[in-house]
Amino acid sequence: MPPADPTHATAALDQARQRFAEGALVEAVGLLSAMDRQGRPASEIAAIEHLQCLACYRLGQLSDSLQCARSFLQQADPGIENEVELRFSVLTVAVVAAGELARFEESLQWLSELLGLSSRLGSLSHYVRARGSAASAFLLLGDLWAAERVLGALACEFDRPHQEQRLETTMRCNHASLAFDLARMARDAGDVEAAQQSLDSAAASVERATRAAASLEDWRLITFVRLHQLELCLLQGRWDMAEEHLRAAKQDAEQAGLNAHWRHLQLLEAKWRLARGEARSALDLLDGLLHTELPTNELSTRIRLRDLRYRCLVALGEPIAALSARQSFDELSGLRAYRQAQAQSRLMRTRLEMEHLFLRRSDGKAFGSTTPAAAAATAAASQPQSVGRAPMSRGVRRPQRKTG
Repeated sequence: MPPADPTHATAALDQARQRFAEGALVEAVGLLSAMDRQGRPASEIAAIEHLQCLACYRLGQLSDSLQCARSFLQQADPGIENEVELRFSVLTVAVVAAGELARFEESLQWLSELLGLSSRLGSLSHYVRARGSAASAFLLLGDLWAAERVLGALACEFDRPHQEQRLETTMRCNHASLAFDLARMARDAGDVEAAQQSLDSAAASVERATRAAASLEDWRLITFVRLHQLELCLLQGRWDMAEEHLRAAKQDAEQAGLNAHWRHLQLLEAKWRLARGEARSALDLLDGLLHTELPTNELSTRIRLRDLRYRCLVALGEPIAALSARQSFDELSGLRAYRQAQAQSRLMRTRLEMEHLFLRRSDGKAFGSTTPAAAAATAAASQPQSVGRAPMSRGVRRPQRKTG
């Protein structure tokens, strides 16, 4: 096969970049997918994989995004221009995409590399983005409180004057989303005080995100903030205000062309309809989403969708259909819990394990070891894993802040 025409190849890549910048993500992915990698310089291949990874992620095509991320991370040439920055950007996507697909071990492996790279780069942006990805990984892994500690520490970085409004908007929205989950868990457990504390925390983050996004002309972030305003109103029971945010969010999401945001918005609208007593209308909306759902959609979205269908069917007095919906919900929830437990067991250690269960004798030999091989295995097990909470709190040099 003859090598690709470099002039045509560069023009096609420039066109894809332009479509991506304009928010025409479907067109951008189409252009990038059609580009033949064979015969291209390493720098162009890296640029294609990087851009396609980001575009697929924003569209909610997580399997495709993760595949592009793997290709980039495994093949990128360290000698190409901006390789480190491109690698950092792809890693932030790979961590979350793998976690959303319940590939938790892979997510934590990419996180380990990301945290090390952010420490070497040293800027506030790299510091916050890497630890924001860590919080997302912990959240998806089922440890909401670890994620809360990480995001709480990051929030302090923005309590002083700065010029990182885009970064703050994203971080505040992520913190609000986490607080929503904590509020729901506390409410379901009957802990009214904890639920209210989480809602208050979420409201503060949404307010700060709204202020930070006010000066940005970025429809993706505007939609992101609007979705959190809507979800906050739903949790607070402010139905009229929720309807106002719902109308605005629909317009924003359509203008931004973000499929993943649109799916999340449909789930929120179904919640709103159900809360207003419109269970049949909510079920119709959910069934439409279910029938168009791609198999690559994130697992958490599929679980939420099935939970809402179950609640709608219960409200409609359809017990047989509700039981079927509940079974589907339980199967997916069980799959996620199984994979979460596997990843936690293999790649994360508790403080008790590290401090008490693998202590050595004073003569350097491991307790219970009768052979050098067994002693070596136990000694290796006693070392903290490279992935987990330790990188978040120990041995990390905080970046120098530039105030403006």
